[in-house]
Amino acid sequence: MLPEIAGMHTVTARFSGSESYWPSHATTFFSVDDVVITPAPTETPESISDIYFLPAIGGLFALIIAVAIILMLMIRKRP
Repeated sequence: MLPEIAGMHTVTARFSGSESYWPSHATTFFSVDDVVITPAPTETPESISDIYFLPAIGGLFALIIAVAIILMLMIRKRP
């Protein structure tokens, strides 16, 4: 867990030793910066093409397919 106070900090660990290991110690340093609060992201507005152009193109494709099917049924020979 990091400290909540900004600045330089020192951490020292000590091992007093046992019957199997010699005593030891280690020291390290680290810095904690001030918290910078970032603004909440804002939603980007939809563009004109997203609102009107893309649905219109989809509608035109559907219309072309429907007309093609109707023409195929009209041209098809009946026995």
